[in-house]
Amino acid sequence: MARIAEAVHRALQPAVGSVVIRRWPWPLWRIRGWGILPVGPASFRFHQIARPEYAWWAHSARQRTWENAVISELVRSLRPGDVFFDVGAFVGAFTLMASRLVGPDGRVMCFEPDPGPRGVLERNLAANQATNVTVVPYAVGDRDGMVRFSARGDSAGHVSASGEVEVRQVTLDGYCAERGIRPTVMKVDVEGGEAGALGGSKTVRGVRELVVEIHEPVLRAQGIDPAALLDSLGSYELLEPRERGNYGVLLHPRPECELS
Repeated sequence: MARIAEAVHRALQPAVGSVVIRRWPWPLWRIRGWGILPVGPASFRFHQIARPEYAWWAHSARQRTWENAVISELVRSLRPGDVFFDVGAFVGAFTLMASRLVGPDGRVMCFEPDPGPRGVLERNLAANQATNVTVVPYAVGDRDGMVRFSARGDSAGHVSASGEVEVRQVTLDGYCAERGIRPTVMKVDVEGGEAGALGGSKTVRGVRELVVEIHEPVLRAQGIDPAALLDSLGSYELLEPRERGNYGVLLHPRPECELS
């Protein structure tokens, strides 16, 4: 049932978006190609938000009903000088907010393998002069190499054997070791790839906090128990109520030496 509800929800989004983008200020945003949206304590310029694939997200952000619990937690957690990893950055809302919060002495690495949203993300970073951000055009998983990716153009792109494009995938440990960097705080939203991205990672166990979106129906279809996955990483608490089987979790990882 959760999969059916999710499919119906995604099918309705373009129709709802087509209604939303006829309302003010969407006509102005279509004409000039960008609009201002609030994310946490600041507002940012976002390009192409009048397009149907982004309208649902933009409408929720404008109404301040989008990811409020996650935003509040990241605002509380991030400090000047931190290194923030945004894994599954989409068009950069959390990336931009984190860029402002960690300040000029901090760094943000945002991972986005989907070419469509990544192009918009890069324009958004330039428009907001987010110079402490590095865009990483890779998927994150349990092995290095090339993988197939379903590039939907919206926030639901994901690694899939039937994906229409090929992208590079990296592990968090390999990426960090190669570049000599370690995240302080992470946000992960990889559309059902949570186990591959996080399960065997030593990097994850070194962060102060991790906010992760759990896609329970997809994980269970892979034979993975989401609760067991989270238990293997550390202590956690629910950030958001379950919606269509998905929910946000705040996780405090246990150091590797404490794992049994």
